[in-house]
Amino acid sequence: MLAMRADLERHGYRVTMAFDGARALAAFDKDPADAVVTDFRMPGMTGLELIGLLRQRRHPGCPPWS
Repeated sequence: MLAMRADLERHGYRVTMAFDGARALAAFDKDPADAVVTDFRMPGMTGLELIGLLRQRRHPGCPPWS
């Protein structure tokens, strides 16, 4: 992940990293991202669960997988 971060930053992207899903949600609440790269397995929730929760935060009326 650190190599991906370095590459994205080298191309001008601002990167925020989080150790687990709960921290990713907190970071998103502070500063919503335009794109998210996530692991499938991580502490507390899967990457699919995280993406569903992030979609609901960005578009509250949207079902998680529409």
